[in-house]
Amino acid sequence: MEINESVLKRSVVVLYFCMIILNAISFVIPINGRNVAMIAAYYPNFFTPSKFTFLIWLPVYLLLTSFAIYQYKLPDNSLISSKALFLARISLISYCIINFIWTFAWLYDYFALSTMIIFVMAVFLGCVCRNISKDDLAARDRLCIRLPFGILYAWISMTTVINLVILMYSVRWRIFGLPHEISSLLIFASITVIALIQTLMNKDIAYCLTFIWSYIGILAKHISHDKLDRPYPYAVTVLISCIIMLAGSALYLIVVNRVHKRWY
Repeated sequence: MEINESVLKRSVVVLYFCMIILNAISFVIPINGRNVAMIAAYYPNFFTPSKFTFLIWLPVYLLLTSFAIYQYKLPDNSLISSKALFLARISLISYCIINFIWTFAWLYDYFALSTMIIFVMAVFLGCVCRNISKDDLAARDRLCIRLPFGILYAWISMTTVINLVILMYSVRWRIFGLPHEISSLLIFASITVIALIQTLMNKDIAYCLTFIWSYIGILAKHISHDKLDRPYPYAVTVLISCIIMLAGSALYLIVVNRVHKRWY
């Protein structure tokens, strides 16, 4: 077991930093004549948020770095279970490998493959966060394990939807033949319901706040109509309603955590 655990935690560190280097290279040196951001810009749609929203990658990478370092030598007061820690390590290793495959699938317009890959990753991250939420964690566990994976899970879930929407645009497919104006509202509402359920099930404020940040970015895009092929009626109203509902669930969890004297 010790040898396996040693290999596992070293793999987390090595693959994670390899992934960061690959992502940096893919932006500096475009592959297939373009980078990841150019693809989303090429297919203007109702779900891709404003550019500032993607600044979330900075805290995501910083927090995942903290996990990679933290898991390498856990402090004695760590309360995370062996199962949850194992799943977290496997999850980050899988994410690094899948990120590599997804990057090339995305850049070469294999949108069906990239959507399927990232959907599987989102489901796996959901299982990891569910297992982590069952443990009564120490403060540093919550900061270096629960927080990074909660934010990553939410952002990958949003990225999955963006992938799906771009796939729909690329093949000119509509949900039940509905106009994009109607299907956009249905997607906003459906994703919000799922996010609310996950937030309350896992009692995960960071997950909820990440969704709110994403929706604020989408709302900003709709208000400015920047690079949208047409304005979407009622989208602003629905987005504001979604943000209010998500904010309400986050406020509820903050009150509950304060009652139980927990910061997160």
